[in-house]
Amino acid sequence: MDERKRRIIAQKRKEALLKKKRQQQKRMIIYISSAVLLCVIIFICIFSFSCSAPNDDTVVTPTISPTPTPTATPLPSYIGKANINTSSLQFSDQLPVIKNISTDEKVIAITIDDLDLNMSGNLTEIIDVALQYNAKLTLFPVGTQLYYDKSIRDSLLYAFSKGFEIENHTMKHDQVYKLSNEEFYNALVEHHNMVNQTLGVDYIQRFFRLPGGNGTADPRTHFYLKYLGYEALIDWSISGSDLEIEKIKSRLEPGSIILFHTTSSDTRKIKKLIPYAVSKGYRIVTLNELLGYSDNLCYALGSQDVPPFVDYEYDEYLVMGKGHKAYCVGLLQERLIQLGYLPSDSVADGNFGSQTEAAVMQFQTKHGLEATGKADVNMQSILFSTEAKHASS
Repeated sequence: MDERKRRIIAQKRKEALLKKKRQQQKRMIIYISSAVLLCVIIFICIFSFSCSAPNDDTVVTPTISPTPTPTATPLPSYIGKANINTSSLQFSDQLPVIKNISTDEKVIAITIDDLDLNMSGNLTEIIDVALQYNAKLTLFPVGTQLYYDKSIRDSLLYAFSKGFEIENHTMKHDQVYKLSNEEFYNALVEHHNMVNQTLGVDYIQRFFRLPGGNGTADPRTHFYLKYLGYEALIDWSISGSDLEIEKIKSRLEPGSIILFHTTSSDTRKIKKLIPYAVSKGYRIVTLNELLGYSDNLCYALGSQDVPPFVDYEYDEYLVMGKGHKAYCVGLLQERLIQLGYLPSDSVADGNFGSQTEAAVMQFQTKHGLEATGKADVNMQSILFSTEAKHASS
């Protein structure tokens, strides 16, 4: 082979080697690029997952609110109120408080309160003897008794089907003057709802009886009752629960409203009183009939709206004295505590007792008023004003 051919062959080998080397470099670049791209994709996926997945180990730094500057406790809204209405005995929302009626007709109403737990048998006996003598009674159940005792619910529904009347006696038998505004509103509305659920209709109650009869002169009680559509508070002229049967008979007169409960003792008295009264020519009727009203209306269950809660404001002074039980007595007590006339650890319980009377007398003396111990309009006008003096001044 001559020299020229050897050089040509060597040159071709060299070019082939260079070409192969360039191809290897190109493949390496592709491999590296692919690896880098794969790493980028994996990193993006991991980062996205970590951002979206919840992290239980995350430490949250709390935001610290600045400490507010202390301010004086604001006076209640009724302190220093301008153009306040005043009344010594009456108040604008006052409803009738009915103990009996004046009539020559021999007609009476027997009312049954509470419908005590585990006493449904007694209630059934009372209903049966009433029906036997064509008598119709008025029932004032406590809402919780209906809630907890199905047998009482069944008896109430049976009485309702026979034309008996059912009225409001609160949900839990609370002393209502001790409740907050919203608690008292709820005590009325929850009872109303419980009766509706028991009867399967929206039953429009007309009357209310206070547990224990306490608080008939409480303006707030009348305010909420009137707001919710009630027409009267029902008291009684004869407490059958507190008297022997012969004493009840002797006190019976036309227009009487008689109070009983479902205790065994009361059940025995009722079973004697009803036939006795009928034998003397009395008709035993519901409160609606006694007072000249039509029967309570009924609507489809859930069709009637109840007015929403509104706050009550004591803006009409009422004369208060020893023995008075009312929400406004509690406000009076709160103000006397605030001004140092009652001890700071006193409880504003709404019951005008001896301690409250003494505090009122001390306030009256301090302000040059006659120390009667009664919180009259003039005394309250000063007490619930910014001019009232502290006991220590």
